[in-house]
Amino acid sequence: MPKRLSVQKNGIEYIAIIISALIVAMLCSRSSFLYALNLWDDVNSYFTMGKSMMHGVVPYRDLFDQKGILLYFMYGVGYLIDNTGFFGVFIIEVVFAISFLIAMYKFVLTVTGLYAAKSKPSNETNTDICKIIALVISIITTALIYTSRAFYWGGSAEEFMLPVLMWGLYYLCSYFLNEFPNPMSRGKIFIGGVLAGMILHIKFNSLGFYFGFAMMVAVSIFLDNGSHDFGSRLIRIIKAALLFLSGMLVVTLPFLIYFLVNHAIYDWFHVYIYLNVFAYSEKLPFGERIYNMIKTIYFQFEANPEFSIFIIVGVIIGFMFLIYKRKSINYVLTYLSCLITSGLLLFVIFIGGVDLPYYPLPVSIFACMGAAVISCLVTGVFAEKSCKPLLKLALMCVAIVAAALICYFNSSNVSDMKLKRDDLWVYDFYDEIRELGYDDDVKLLNVYCFDAGLYTVCNSVPGCYFFQTQTINLGEDYIYNYQKDYIYSGEADFVLSRDSRLDYAYDVYELIDEKTQAYGGFEHTYYLYHRK
Repeated sequence: MPKRLSVQKNGIEYIAIIISALIVAMLCSRSSFLYALNLWDDVNSYFTMGKSMMHGVVPYRDLFDQKGILLYFMYGVGYLIDNTGFFGVFIIEVVFAISFLIAMYKFVLTVTGLYAAKSKPSNETNTDICKIIALVISIITTALIYTSRAFYWGGSAEEFMLPVLMWGLYYLCSYFLNEFPNPMSRGKIFIGGVLAGMILHIKFNSLGFYFGFAMMVAVSIFLDNGSHDFGSRLIRIIKAALLFLSGMLVVTLPFLIYFLVNHAIYDWFHVYIYLNVFAYSEKLPFGERIYNMIKTIYFQFEANPEFSIFIIVGVIIGFMFLIYKRKSINYVLTYLSCLITSGLLLFVIFIGGVDLPYYPLPVSIFACMGAAVISCLVTGVFAEKSCKPLLKLALMCVAIVAAALICYFNSSNVSDMKLKRDDLWVYDFYDEIRELGYDDDVKLLNVYCFDAGLYTVCNSVPGCYFFQTQTINLGEDYIYNYQKDYIYSGEADFVLSRDSRLDYAYDVYELIDEKTQAYGGFEHTYYLYHRK
C-alpha cells in the first residue's frame, strides 16, 4: 500500500481552512454579525431551550421541544456569550465549520495522495501539488454545501452534525484505504462510538450513518484472514460492538446523570425518543411510505444541485475510477462504505415521511466523493508540475476568494443582509415592552407559531411548558387548549401571536401593536398583546 499523504502540523493549510470556514459561515448563516438577527423559529426555539437550561430549567420536563440535549447545551453556551442574539452561536458554527472542512480536506487528500502514488512512483509524486489541489477543491465544495437550499438559514441541528458525520466517514474510509486487512484500531472504533453518541443527542434521525459505520466494521472483521473460524470472528465483532457502545456511553452518561439528578429520565425518553418515533412521523402503509421516501429523496437532490452533483459524480465516476482502474479490494470496500452509510442515512432520515428543506443537509458530506474524484483528475494532469511556495499561497488565496464569491452570489440568505435592527418587527415589540417598564424577567407566551424570536431579544425564560405552538400530534387540540388555559390564567405579561388574533382572550389581554413583515421569503403578521 502506498504511503498516504497527511496534513502537515502547523501547516499553512490550516490558516486557509480557518479563513475559509469563517468567511463561509459569516456569509451563509443568518446567525453571523452581518445579519440583524436570525429569525428562523427553529434556532430561536433551540436558543430558548439552551438559555433556559442555563437558568436551571430542565428540558423535556419543564419545557417541551423535541431536539437533542447536546444541541440545547451548545445553544446554552452560545447564550452565555451573547444573551440576546446569536453571536455566541455563530462562534460555535465557525468552530464546527472549521472541523468539517478539515475532515473534508483529509478525506480528499487521502484519496488523492493514494491515487497519485499509484499513478507514479512515489519519489516522482509532487506531494505539494496533491495537497494544494485537495485543499482548493475541499474549500470550494464546502462553500457549495453551505450555499445549498438544505443549509437553510443557519444554525440547524443538521449543520452541527456535518463535522460529526464527516469525521466518521473519514475514519471509516481511511481505514479501508490505508489499513485494511489489518484490524481497525480500538481507538477508531471508540471514536466512532463517541461521534455516534453526539448524533444521538443532537438529532437521532441521522444515526443511520453510524449503523452503516458499525456494519462495515463487522464486515472488516469477517474478511480478516487472521480469524479462520466463525466463532472467533463473532467474538471479535461483539467486542468491537461493546467498544463502540462504550464510546456512545461516554457522551450519554453526563446527560443521563443530569436527568437522573433532576428526576427527568422518563421525560427525556418520552419526549425525545418516544414522541419523535411514534407521534411525529406520518401514519402510512409501508409501500406508500417507501414510495414517498424515494420521491422525497429525488426532489431533495434536485433542489440541492450544489452537493447532489458532487455525490453523483462520486458514485458514478468514482465507481469506474476507484474500482475498475485500480482493481483493489481497499477501494471496493471504501466505495461500499460510502454506499451503505449514505443509504442508511437517507433511509432513517426520510422513512418517517416528513419532508423539510434542511433535512438532506447531512447527506451532503458525501459530496467529498465527487470532490476526491475531481481532485484525482486534476492531480493526474499537474502531478509533475512544481509548486513553489508563492504559487501555493496564490492558489490558497484564489480558493478563499472563490469560496467568498460562491457564498455571496449563491446563498439565498445574503439578500437579507441589508435588513437592520430597526427593520425587524421583533425589535419594535421589544422596544415597546421595555417602554412599559419590563426587564429581563418579563413573562412571554408565543402562540400560533414556533418561537418567533421575542423570547430571544427580550432575554426571557418561558414559564409555560408549551412555550410555542407544536406540529406534533399529541391529541386533538391538546397544545392549543393548554396554551389557552395559560392565557386565561393571565400568567404571561405579553402574548405574541402570528397570523391569528386572540379574540377569545379580550377580557384578559389587549392588543397593543401589530406588524407585518416579509423575511426570508415569507410574510407574516405578528400581534402583541399586553395583560390588562
